[in-house]
Amino acid sequence: MRSSACLFVASTFGISSAKLNLLMIISDQHRWDALGAAGNEIIQTPVLDKLAAEGVRFANAYTVCPVCCPSRTSMLAGRTPEQTQVRGNGDIDTAPRAMTYDRVLLANGWRGQYTGKYHSPYNYTRDASGKTYYSKDVQWLNGKGPVNAPAGVLSLSSAYRAVLDAHEPLQQLQLGQLLDAMYQRPYWADVADLRYAAASNETLLALSNKLIGEGKANKVPTTDQQHVNGRLALQPNHSYSALTLADAMTALDELKDAPFTLTASFESPHPPFVIPAPFYGAYPNGSIPDPPTVEDAMTASPYHHPHSPSGNEDQVRQQTSNYYGMIAQNDRMVGELLGRLDELNLAAKTLVIYVADHGEMLGDHHMQSKMVFYEGSVHVPFIMRLPTVIPAGAVVDAPVSTMSLFGTIVDYLGLPSTTAPCTSPSLRPLIEGTTANATQVIFSFWDTDSAPGFMAFDGRFKLMIGRLAKAGSAACNADLLVPFGGAAESYYYLPKPCGLGADEQGFDAPGVDALYDLRYDPREVINLLRSPYVQKPLSALHPGENDTIVPFERARRLQKALVAWLNETDSEYASAVAVREMNTSHINQVPVLARGGNDASAPVMPARIAWKVGLANTFTVPAETFLDVDGDALHFNGTLDRHALPGWLQVHPNTGIVHGKPPSKGTYLLRVMASDHKTAGSAFIEYSLDVSVAAV
Repeated sequence: MRSSACLFVASTFGISSAKLNLLMIISDQHRWDALGAAGNEIIQTPVLDKLAAEGVRFANAYTVCPVCCPSRTSMLAGRTPEQTQVRGNGDIDTAPRAMTYDRVLLANGWRGQYTGKYHSPYNYTRDASGKTYYSKDVQWLNGKGPVNAPAGVLSLSSAYRAVLDAHEPLQQLQLGQLLDAMYQRPYWADVADLRYAAASNETLLALSNKLIGEGKANKVPTTDQQHVNGRLALQPNHSYSALTLADAMTALDELKDAPFTLTASFESPHPPFVIPAPFYGAYPNGSIPDPPTVEDAMTASPYHHPHSPSGNEDQVRQQTSNYYGMIAQNDRMVGELLGRLDELNLAAKTLVIYVADHGEMLGDHHMQSKMVFYEGSVHVPFIMRLPTVIPAGAVVDAPVSTMSLFGTIVDYLGLPSTTAPCTSPSLRPLIEGTTANATQVIFSFWDTDSAPGFMAFDGRFKLMIGRLAKAGSAACNADLLVPFGGAAESYYYLPKPCGLGADEQGFDAPGVDALYDLRYDPREVINLLRSPYVQKPLSALHPGENDTIVPFERARRLQKALVAWLNETDSEYASAVAVREMNTSHINQVPVLARGGNDASAPVMPARIAWKVGLANTFTVPAETFLDVDGDALHFNGTLDRHALPGWLQVHPNTGIVHGKPPSKGTYLLRVMASDHKTAGSAFIEYSLDVSVAAV
């Protein structure tokens, strides 16, 4: 077994008395590009931007698993989901105890608390006798409780519910409101909410209020978290983020007089997407552009039948508005916590880390939630600050894994490298520029046979690959949202049965394996393995490309790197992945937007076109704006302000040239769409059409 070479020693050491502190700040479901420092031109995150300017930002940080418990557990333990045996959210009650970076610190003289959302095995917080490793018992997440729960300790949800009961007791619902299951409090549903229409149902309102009046609020019909959207009917200081901040501030005051490790783990921006004023509506629906891939037909995508499809474009914009508002509140909460650190004169000797467990698709490829290897789901924000030690304003572009947190923390806090597992190498050499390993490959895991089980990424090319040696799974990677009906109007998921859509490998998508070139296709539209260029140098596709990279050869190289990693981590899938044959048969794919922003951020701000009232105006979409990898002729059409084109405006169907004679001044949103008439989807680019009166 190769793991014998990866043993590490969690002993006590004679460390200097001038110990540094650790402040770990975790957010849940915060995608990498919902951050001003990452280039997002809409959302305002001044605190996190300042933190990045004072430390290092990892521009290409990836989770080892795009879902909560496996990701968080691997961050704590520095080991893969297979090694921790937390492969899904349901495994935290059965996983064995493991060493964590917190336990190493606590064993070596640090005091510690963990506040907010703890979503890892509870036995990581206490020894076999039930004694906590921390200075205070950690609250588990919900009311079910771990085996032999410590006496007198409430779950996080129970503790927060008690605060709400004391300060904002549950009231009767009003018309337009629904009850959120997590908060057990009303919210004003908006258009992104799955049950938006139900909020205006007077019969449902009467039923809900009857149950609330009888003390049976837990029987009131509710919606699953991912589809809850609206304005929370609570004061901003009673959101979960605010309550986590209060606990973290109290913990900081309790720990301030000795070296400490403190985690503040915020629930947001994980759904439900409900937020109190003034954060709700801070980013109006109309100010948010549609994701560039919202019309992607995904004909060659591993996720052709997405497990959690998004709503329509209006719903996606509203959900994004809510999501950005949640991040804005988190940003303010982080600012208050860092401000308290300054007041206590602890900033200079505290390693501050901000990281997320995974992202949120937020309408990309008309998907929501996580659990896929697309950028929105697997790419996360990651910032570190340690004044005078970590260079201010540094940006690491090399791909890194959040599984490296363990090794990086013990390195900066002065403990021997042997206290961390070798699966968690320190990122310090990358930060300080003392390593030439800027082209390292990082990996991610997802526990499925019906979609890619692994991802390998080298900073440019991303391979998504199945974990079986050959066909053999008839499982489907899709859920179907089904209304249960009746007065309850509750909803649940049912598996979508496999049918004619199953591919030649027996999977429910026409290409379980995929290779994306994020340099030229940062939004992951063109699966090069199923393109005409799979065996040709990319210079044949991109005239400006100087190298002779052949997609299939690069996919094989990433596959070999993945197999090496799987062997090093004793994965049960190493041998199967090693012999897996990647299908390269051609599938016609949707055109891709080649201009309009060369990063993978969701918002692509419209360019401006200036026209004059009453004059014949013309605009030509540059020829290189769209690329069809299959060489198909493109056909164009358009919309104005997301509606059909008015009579005074035309988009030529063959050239994409825009003609118009506007009757009045104003500012309009012009969308020009390109399709190939062979796939259902299209690519589009948007322009701000500014019409003014011609000078006399």
